[in-house]
Amino acid sequence: MKRYLSLVAAIAAATPAAAQEFPGFRIEANIGWDHVNATLDYEDSDFPEDNFRESGNTDGMLLGGTIGYDLPVGPVYLGIEGSFDIPINKRCETLYGYDEACFKPHANLAVGGRIGVPLSKRALLYAGAAYVTGKAEVTYEDEIDPSYDFSYDDWRDGMRFSGGAEARLIDNWFTKVEYRYTDYDDYKYAFDSERVSLGFERHQIVTGIGVRY
Repeated sequence: MKRYLSLVAAIAAATPAAAQEFPGFRIEANIGWDHVNATLDYEDSDFPEDNFRESGNTDGMLLGGTIGYDLPVGPVYLGIEGSFDIPINKRCETLYGYDEACFKPHANLAVGGRIGVPLSKRALLYAGAAYVTGKAEVTYEDEIDPSYDFSYDDWRDGMRFSGGAEARLIDNWFTKVEYRYTDYDDYKYAFDSERVSLGFERHQIVTGIGVRY
């Protein structure tokens, strides 16, 4: 009987610890791959023969961080989180001889939530959605006539959808791999018969290492 009671006590003591694999406050550092697609649409109702669509993309690294809090609700975990990332990403093209146009994404901020399903006591599969605001810069340099040079940057809002897997390491440390897709609001400009739209979307693969408290 004493052995049985000792076993029950050991299981009871271990159960809260097992249940605490994923909930609580977490903070993590992130590094990954950043891919940005841009599509330019030009329409002129007076001269439809001038209409065109051009697409381009740029790739680079990103560095960032995430903080969040997860709470067990029945068989799943519900969480809120905020993140930021700074891309090391830039693309330049030579136009009209020696003229150069460059596109560079800057800081990206997000706040949202996620839902996770434990695969085991040490592995979690999750999906999330977040509101995002990101900054991008476009520059143009004319080697012959600098009066045509310009630089423009702006913040654009969007939505991010993500999915990933988290694995417990030792103590309260964990690692993760996550895919993120972000669609930003288009830049739109209209003048007389002309309409210009510039749209952006982003694909990211992020790894992270963090700790829970």
